[in-house]
Amino acid sequence: MRRATAIVAFALAATAAADTFDSAWVDDVDRIWVGPSYWANRLQDWRIADGWLTCVDDAAQPLRTVHLLTHRLSERNDSSQSSVEIDFDGDRRDLAPDAFGGLMLGAGGATMDHRGAAVIHGISGRGNGFLVGLRADGRVFIHDLEQPLPIDTDEPPGSLPRDTWTIAGADSDEPGQPALNAIDDDATTIWHTAWRERRDEHPHEIIIDTNAPSTFDGLACLPRQDSSSGRVLAYRIFVGDAPDACDTLVASGVFEDGAARQDVTFDRVTARCVRFVADSAPGGRPATAIAELFLVDSALIDRAPQDRAPEGSARLRVSVKRIAPETVLIDAIALAADGRRVLDRVNAFVTADRMIGTLALVSHPGAASRGRPGRARFRDWHVTGPDIDAHPADALGPILSAQYTLSRRVLKVTAQCMPLGARDGATAALETFDGTTWRRAAEVPIITPGWTATFRIEDWDDTRDTPYRIVHDTTNRRGGAVRSTYEGVIRHDPVERDVIVLAALSCNHNNSHNLAGGWGATDGSKIGDWPGLLWFPHADLTARVSAHAPDLLFFAGDQIYEGASPSFADRRHLELDYLYKWYLWCWAYRDLTRSTPAVVIPDDHDVYQGNVWGAGGRAARRQEEGGYVQPAEFIRMVVRTQTSHLPDPFDPTPIEQDLPVYYTDLVWGRVSFAVLEDRTFKSGCLDPALPPSGTGRPDHFNDPDFDTRNLDLPHLRLLGDRQLAFLDAWARDWRGADLKAALSQTVFANLATHHGKGLQSLIADLDSNGWPQTGRNQAVAALRRALAPHIAGDQHLATLARHGIEAHRDAGWSFCMPAAANFYPRQWLPPRDGANRAPGEPPWLGDHVDGFGNLVTMVAVANPRASGHEPRDLHDGMAGYGIVRFDRPGRSVTFECWPRWAGPSDDAQQFPGWPVTVAQRDGDGRPALGPLPEIVLRGLADPVVRVTDETTGELIVAFRARGDVLRLPAITAGPFTIDVGDPDRDWWQTLTGVRPGADRIELIFPPRNDAPNR
Repeated sequence: MRRATAIVAFALAATAAADTFDSAWVDDVDRIWVGPSYWANRLQDWRIADGWLTCVDDAAQPLRTVHLLTHRLSERNDSSQSSVEIDFDGDRRDLAPDAFGGLMLGAGGATMDHRGAAVIHGISGRGNGFLVGLRADGRVFIHDLEQPLPIDTDEPPGSLPRDTWTIAGADSDEPGQPALNAIDDDATTIWHTAWRERRDEHPHEIIIDTNAPSTFDGLACLPRQDSSSGRVLAYRIFVGDAPDACDTLVASGVFEDGAARQDVTFDRVTARCVRFVADSAPGGRPATAIAELFLVDSALIDRAPQDRAPEGSARLRVSVKRIAPETVLIDAIALAADGRRVLDRVNAFVTADRMIGTLALVSHPGAASRGRPGRARFRDWHVTGPDIDAHPADALGPILSAQYTLSRRVLKVTAQCMPLGARDGATAALETFDGTTWRRAAEVPIITPGWTATFRIEDWDDTRDTPYRIVHDTTNRRGGAVRSTYEGVIRHDPVERDVIVLAALSCNHNNSHNLAGGWGATDGSKIGDWPGLLWFPHADLTARVSAHAPDLLFFAGDQIYEGASPSFADRRHLELDYLYKWYLWCWAYRDLTRSTPAVVIPDDHDVYQGNVWGAGGRAARRQEEGGYVQPAEFIRMVVRTQTSHLPDPFDPTPIEQDLPVYYTDLVWGRVSFAVLEDRTFKSGCLDPALPPSGTGRPDHFNDPDFDTRNLDLPHLRLLGDRQLAFLDAWARDWRGADLKAALSQTVFANLATHHGKGLQSLIADLDSNGWPQTGRNQAVAALRRALAPHIAGDQHLATLARHGIEAHRDAGWSFCMPAAANFYPRQWLPPRDGANRAPGEPPWLGDHVDGFGNLVTMVAVANPRASGHEPRDLHDGMAGYGIVRFDRPGRSVTFECWPRWAGPSDDAQQFPGWPVTVAQRDGDGRPALGPLPEIVLRGLADPVVRVTDETTGELIVAFRARGDVLRLPAITAGPFTIDVGDPDRDWWQTLTGVRPGADRIELIFPPRNDAPNR
């Protein structure tokens, strides 16, 4: 890097091909959302206020960024210029000296998706580009952000040059932390006396040889900045003409206990060597640790008025120009607010390939131990030059995304908006296109918190594809309206298709936990690898899912993870922290959801809990008690953002804390889906009636001698009475449907035997829906009555299993799709070999008993293994997605389980064991006691059949048959009531008192007026 005394000057050539960007914050109203041209990290850390883009981070977190979405540095590496006005809050004199505002150049490089590059913040690392920073005192610096941020050496005015200095001696040092570090112009390195092998006691001394007679009248000591250990308390300073004759005492005293630079003055001397002696440390500790030592000559201090103004804004101008095929020059100038007076100027040569990518504004607070954290604000950001490429289509907001469903001609659409200002439009409109004209279909209020607008339109024409757009008006400071639209297509109900395709995803983690040493990291690094460890925006995954041309999308929960995905949970700004992460999900998947109906349901991490036992919605101090730990208003916002576009709830009565429910059904392509909330009513595991687990966690049981059937207490609930009543009604209701399936968070069994990074054995996990067992059996039986397979996520482990209640394989199927991005692996490796396996199948398949004693038959499982694909910490966890194909004419369902790296056009195979096709009739595996009379239909084919046991009043089964001849098994001794008919035309005939036998029954449709009708 070169300062202004060695500037390589050049003129930025004007060119007609230049793309230009100018910020408009001066015209914007005050709001959280900073505008469509930007992405802010994080949402809660920035505001538009009084015409400035202002960093408001109150936690003093490093490297807050706002990335420019609509303009980027291209691969041409010709020339560009950026300028922005920067100011700092409050009195600059008490700011941390290493606080700065500035520009990030080339974030993400040439390879990262612009959405991923826009998330770069908080840590240095590969892919970060270069930083041009402006400190509060007007100094400018250029730093390679692939390296750790430098700690300012805090060089005092009048410092002597240290280029020729050497260390003549030190009484002690620790290997790797030599005395030379005290004069290396790097405050991140330290001289530390020995402490591992031995701990030398005070006094400690270091001798500096300037290697020429030098005149000075002061010494400055910068303590280590990352710890209080090793600080100097009492000190002495000696000078001399040789290292072995450095005995003249010039100063002694006591330093303050702090991280700030300590300055000592004394009478001017001329000497070659200085011996600094640390006689003691605060608290009597033995070590000494020093970051930097300086000698000062007050005669070198410029007594003239300083060029740098401590108050007022400054303008940072940064020019980039190619000067050789592989080299570009960065030239940075800081100007006073008047635009004429130069405060500082630096430049640096960098390789051309590093000047490709996004541009961002940066606010950095500096080290809190060294002063008040700095928060920068910006305005009048100008970017131009032939190296700048414009990407106007990448603008984002105010409408970020939309999700919709269409069922039985009722359309529900939820528009997700950015956080709008008080003066912005309070409503959003839905418009449709008839081929010539956009027509307004509805206008609704935008609901806060959450900024959602939900449209509900009855009697929707579901026979044709309908282009739609959502319209919203923001406001500028002059009162003018700025109209924005978000477009998509409402598809027609695909009733003409023989096969309906469902794409199923869950567990959407955005990055490796090794990024910046997050929870679960294996390398402890605090340096990022953004291109290698950031998985957002999941473009590989969404492209492969899209290639399957799904008719319906299902997101089973954990759309967001509250911790380190990409930032740790900020519970002081809970709603905005959630929205920041929810917006990332919307941004990643919006091109799927804008024109394909989607079922989206939240799970535990979406509501900022590791697990949820909802217990009917009550408030909880601990999640294990049962209930919700976060405030009710927050839970309502999460449910609204993710589920308000679903069909109306079966029973909308709120639960405790006035929390909403969303369990419902959806009919699409003549497949009926039950959408369940399998967390909402589930009992908590910290129940005084439950025995202790003995593991330190009330939800984890691992004693092989403990009978987990003792955990199934009569008062415990899983789905709860309300959802069981819904499932009973749903099983009977076959209007417009040929097949059925249930969608929920997780499967009704404990289908993992090992958990976590080390895949530790775990017998019984009360977070799984294998517990409570009675509730599990009720749920499995409810789905069996509709011959409905169950599709769910949550477990991070893809499984296909058949369930049993009284005997193996007497119930239906569950498919748990793999995690979209898995950081917490699970494994199915039971201690006993499975029974009744097909020849050659591995022992973990076949008939098993799970940790709660539930009967399961494992048909396929994608246990973690070395995948051979990079990044390994993504793919070795068997990340992927599910595809479920509903064959209506064949009355069958095919389950496909795809690795994240594979799509339908790839040569790669699905996970071993898939695909698997099961017949609808396999949804009930109870043995038949015998056949019921054959029923022959006249005038009606493909009827709906409902069989009820007259003795118990229980619905045995309900389904839509194929053809006009019914051959039904007798599951119980009966007698039975059999309803046969067409619910769409309300044609029904009822047979009562039916018993097993060989009689043949004929039914004629449409039924006569005097025929039994139900």
